[in-house]
Amino acid sequence: MTTATKAQLDLIYRNTHSDYKGVFSDGVRMIMVCRGATCLVPLEELTAEEVAKRLPKSKK
Repeated sequence: MTTATKAQLDLIYRNTHSDYKGVFSDGVRMIMVCRGATCLVPLEELTAEEVAKRLPKSKK
């Protein structure tokens, strides 16, 4: 399970292209990630590294 906040996971989901995200039949949101091969992963199971990579970079 990730240590990301709900707000961070919501932001990742909103900023992921619709071709790379979906919802399981039980309502769990998922995105496609590459873990040696591409696979669908529930947002709550993203690693800290995957979360950091997918959060939008702030513009200064």
